[in-house]
Amino acid sequence: MRLNKSVWLCLFLAIGCLGPIFGLAAPSLEYLSASRLAAEMSGDNRPLLLDVRTEVEYVNGHIPGAVFLPLSQVERVSEMAQPDDRLVVYCSASECQSSVEAAEEMIDAGFTAVRVLDGGFPAWEKAGYEIAQGPESGEFSSGITPDSIALGAVIGVGLADGINPCAIGMLVFLLGYLIIFAKQPGRVLGTGIIYIATVFATYFIIGLLFYQVLLAFSQTPEYAVVSNLIHLVLGGILVVTGIINLKDFFWPGVGFSLEIPKYIRPYLQGWVAKATTLSTVVLGVLVTVFEMPCSLPLYAGMLDILSRSELTRIATVGYLGLYNLMFILPLLVILAVVYSGKKITLVKEWEHRSKKWMKLLMGSMLVGFGIWLLLT
Repeated sequence: MRLNKSVWLCLFLAIGCLGPIFGLAAPSLEYLSASRLAAEMSGDNRPLLLDVRTEVEYVNGHIPGAVFLPLSQVERVSEMAQPDDRLVVYCSASECQSSVEAAEEMIDAGFTAVRVLDGGFPAWEKAGYEIAQGPESGEFSSGITPDSIALGAVIGVGLADGINPCAIGMLVFLLGYLIIFAKQPGRVLGTGIIYIATVFATYFIIGLLFYQVLLAFSQTPEYAVVSNLIHLVLGGILVVTGIINLKDFFWPGVGFSLEIPKYIRPYLQGWVAKATTLSTVVLGVLVTVFEMPCSLPLYAGMLDILSRSELTRIATVGYLGLYNLMFILPLLVILAVVYSGKKITLVKEWEHRSKKWMKLLMGSMLVGFGIWLLLT
């Protein structure tokens, strides 16, 4: 029996040592340096370069001639190359796993000459080689493009974000104070415009700053590692906040709600009572900041999509401006209704009755948007 065990042990050791020689073990990935790649790209038999980073990274800078191929669509390489063609895959850094995963999938699919750029795109950039910007062809075959970010989506999400009881309730309270307590109905239009314009400017600046942070982070090697996780976490947050809003429709007053904290409201009402231009501006800023639990999830979801697109910064600013215009549109409608002579008490009653329906709309939009993010 001891002899048999020894024989088996030797056999296993022999297979372990000789297996790689006879192809019994999976081959390890082959890496090449940026200088080696540059030399091969200058020759006649150039390898096919595959960029598996995010679209915004690709558009902002990539190796000339590289084809954008998201990790989720690696199987499309069969449409671009033959099994024996030379392929080079790269991502955001040497520790980025996207290029490794893509290369392994290609090898499993039967491609025999797949290599990974050591150090990824940063190594090529650091070496001082040429960098191309924008898409190599006229459009991407998949993913987010200026055309795919539908105008209707920006308008729809922005409008749904604006139909929230936080900013609307405070505007009705402000106009009601001017009419009933301050006895200054003639100031309704001017004060309302100042308040709404301040809300627009504050929300726009918050979105612009948030977008800049996302864009800057997308240029770091760490982003490639956690980008999908961020997308999933954000989608999950949208779904959770949507469920909370739906809860407020079916079971109002039960449990936690997304609204301006109650201990903040007397502070805001104090600024309303001042009834000056400066106090109105301060009120608009404070309401926009403190209503973040109501409005930020949808805003953050749209900003995440914009940061992943290949839109120019000017185009992105335009989309943000349109989004914020939709956000304040309900406020403009309410101001117009009150200024036209509608009794503020009737407007207040409408606002109170409609609050739960606003929650239903907001919750449905949040859940739907969150599920979409999770699935994509």
